[in-house]
Amino acid sequence: MAQHKLSDFPLDREAIFQSSIALYVKEGKNGLVTLVKSALASSSSTEYRVDLDLDKLATETKEIPPTLRFDSQGWLSRTFQCIDIATEKTLVTLSGPVLAFGHWSLVFSSNSPHSAHTIDFRPAGAVGTSPRDDLFVKDSVLHIWAVHESEDAGGCTSRLYKIVEGKRVEVASFTKKKSRDREGVLLVDESQVDLIIAAATCVAIMKRMDSFR
Repeated sequence: MAQHKLSDFPLDREAIFQSSIALYVKEGKNGLVTLVKSALASSSSTEYRVDLDLDKLATETKEIPPTLRFDSQGWLSRTFQCIDIATEKTLVTLSGPVLAFGHWSLVFSSNSPHSAHTIDFRPAGAVGTSPRDDLFVKDSVLHIWAVHESEDAGGCTSRLYKIVEGKRVEVASFTKKKSRDREGVLLVDESQVDLIIAAATCVAIMKRMDSFR
């Protein structure tokens, strides 16, 4: 896969991000299970960001049953399974080699509606050029997670961009209170990116074990 960095692609300012779903993502106390819950009714991402009170959302979603569960096989394992809680079916398996920090493979079943091929999720660019950003290709279309792209009093936000005709279009975002927190709100435009792929890659960047990044 070619080397890329976010600055290679100007922002498409005519494509306004409109999320269709909001999910609250939180790692369990033991670190082996991550739960994904519905957080808010469908609306525009602009409204979400204005009213994004993470403490309030954490309280409001506490009793909401999760819809997805990411299970780890053990403390030292770099393999996670994304489970549909309603059916207990595995939707995607994430695995990363121990000595290849930041690299993940997303493996889907042969008849998966989410992807017809394995997705390679890895750091964008050469080491030292864009240490935070990650990328993947879905159906020949490049996607880049701009990790911790902005940080202010309202929280730390990472954004998922899809590259369309040489420009980047925002298709998802993940906001948490602090950069090292392992919970926050994931907003997704399902017309632009598959929800399971957005959630799985979001969990991958949230669970980073390679602290130098």
